[in-house]
Amino acid sequence: MFGKDRLRQIVTQNNNAAAAEICSRVIDEVAHFCGPAPQLDDITLIVISAI
Repeated sequence: MFGKDRLRQIVTQNNNAAAAEICSRVIDEVAHFCGPAPQLDDITLIVISAI
């Protein structure tokens, strides 16, 4: 399972990136994690930038 810890690690490593870049990196990591398996469900992300 991809899991919260892995997601938290990606976000933490990219905390200075723009929201769109964080979304792209998360989706890339999920795709890498899944490998050649077909995507059978949607991926929805919400990234909020604190001011």
